[in-house]
Amino acid sequence: MDSSLDFTTGLTYPKDHQTCRYVPYDAPQYLIAKKVNSTTGSITDAECLVTDTTGEQQNRQCTLSVGSNADEKASVTLDFEVAVAGIPVIQVSLVTASSTPVLLDITFSEGYPGILRNDGDGPFPFSAGADTLRRSRFRITYPGFYESKYVQGSQRWMKVTLVSSTPCSVSLSLAGFKPTTSNTPLDQLPGHFECSDSTLNDLWGYGARTLQLNCIPARTIPPPWQVSEDMGILIDSQRCNAYGWGSEWTDYEVNVEGMIIHGGLSWNVRAKGGRPGLLFNLSLSADGGNMTLDSWFGYYEKRQTTLIPILISHKELPDVKIVQNHWCKIKTICVGLDEILVYVDGVLLETLKQGDDATC
Repeated sequence: MDSSLDFTTGLTYPKDHQTCRYVPYDAPQYLIAKKVNSTTGSITDAECLVTDTTGEQQNRQCTLSVGSNADEKASVTLDFEVAVAGIPVIQVSLVTASSTPVLLDITFSEGYPGILRNDGDGPFPFSAGADTLRRSRFRITYPGFYESKYVQGSQRWMKVTLVSSTPCSVSLSLAGFKPTTSNTPLDQLPGHFECSDSTLNDLWGYGARTLQLNCIPARTIPPPWQVSEDMGILIDSQRCNAYGWGSEWTDYEVNVEGMIIHGGLSWNVRAKGGRPGLLFNLSLSADGGNMTLDSWFGYYEKRQTTLIPILISHKELPDVKIVQNHWCKIKTICVGLDEILVYVDGVLLETLKQGDDATC
């Protein structure tokens, strides 16, 4: 071996000198990509979004633009060169649009093939404290600093895409992450391993980096529920989480008031422990004109790597008048193996069989 190990301190010293390799490491304010992998559409100065050690990027900005073609998109794919974890952030220096807000999608992936998909390499199962869909959507109205609500974890790739059917442009001076885990370079850790076998060196490095990415300081993950005295509870998580004490309930009726802020709202019934249950999605079309109610068996309505949801029913609701930012009353009745009943504002919308006679 090319180094000797001090078993009293756990530190490794190079063979040619007896000086500790550890160097104090100052954590960065933001994690910034190392290089631009590719761009599509109208992009200017994408290089200003990568790490610059010379200070020449001050006052520079990357501009993404789309014209009148509804299928046109502008995107830039960034490479961090190692897997990182953190809360996505962007700094918008300028926005121009005929109508606001402008939609900016940021997708994430650990491996390169995943970043080629619209939703990155997600969704991930079993993660209530993180953004499992691997795509953050920012609604840009004014210049300023925008921050996602939840953590994205273990991604090397980030793609920023301007989504619009009308001409618009957005200029960014920052696209990266607020770090939530340790990112100390491996050769600056207080312990280090190095020998003449490069494979063993790599294995040690992979293990040390994996340990970093899986250790998040206590109380640093934003809560998935935000409680407001005047507005109730804002639940922005993309995954329904089962109430632990209710997993053995056989008969119950649930009444809630819900407000759609964007897209729709979802709720689960008959979910036991960590297993999936029946998932109801009440969705509002983009133009706010049509409502639909979908019934699924699974954690999400989208296919995951290891879990494939089953669509049980899909209903158009032309006579249901629900609009964004207004409260509606939802009632779900589950009694034994009887049909599950779903009401919205007192109107019966769904009668779903279960048990041996279930349509799933």
